[in-house]
Amino acid sequence: MPTHTFTIPKDSLTKSQLVILEYIYSNIETIPFLTITEISNELGISDATITRFSKKVGYPSFKEMKMAILSDIQVSPAKKLQNSFEESDLNAKDNLLIFKEIQHLIETVSHLDMQTLNQAIHLLLKAKKIYVFAKGAAKSPADLLVFRLNRFDLDIQFVTASGSELFEKLNNLSQEDAIVLFGFGSVPREIKLVEDYGKKIKVPILSFADRHYNSTSEEGITTFFVARGLPDDYHSMTSVVALIDTLIVEMAKQMPEERKQHLENLFSLKESYKHNVPR
Repeated sequence: MPTHTFTIPKDSLTKSQLVILEYIYSNIETIPFLTITEISNELGISDATITRFSKKVGYPSFKEMKMAILSDIQVSPAKKLQNSFEESDLNAKDNLLIFKEIQHLIETVSHLDMQTLNQAIHLLLKAKKIYVFAKGAAKSPADLLVFRLNRFDLDIQFVTASGSELFEKLNNLSQEDAIVLFGFGSVPREIKLVEDYGKKIKVPILSFADRHYNSTSEEGITTFFVARGLPDDYHSMTSVVALIDTLIVEMAKQMPEERKQHLENLFSLKESYKHNVPR
């Protein structure tokens, strides 16, 4: 279990600060990805009290405390990689983002298990039709997933609609279908609506989430956690794309023969016309 130790004596903390301390130790892996307001609402303690706690235990701000905790709970490969970067002077400002991306990839892998991966593959392969829902920047990795899945001769509907058009799409759903959701950061209300309706009519759901409190699988929902940084960080799609490619490669290994034939036909088609339209 990842740990982080505060050196200040407990008897020097107020009752509220002890509550905060206990909450941090009980949720050590989640804390770096929560906002101060989310913790405040969870504990019923003001933002100012949490800020004072951060300073009491030796940090200039709540964000600095979260970064220190995140540094301590990183898996050992990330720490080794960070050390090697420091030794080779690769941790300059112009390389900081790419280093963070490597950390995000490692964190994403640490939360991935084969059972969840196989559940996702089974969910997609048995679906009569797959509905992929995404909004905003999440449309980019969703589009990649749709592109990859189309090669497997799967019936896919990519939905970015809102308003009455969204309800028309939802009205076509059946229990034989599957829903894929991309819900990052402050999850769009349309995505929440689709998830709620999907659960009500018992349509299997595959969800991509970048917050631990949104990434707990429940009955009928298979969830992938993808690390994209703290709420106020720059959020790229590196981990999302890597996870999508992993899903596609593993799906190909479990693909029924008739779907593999579809891929062979695609290859033959490209070969036949490679002089007309270069690959």
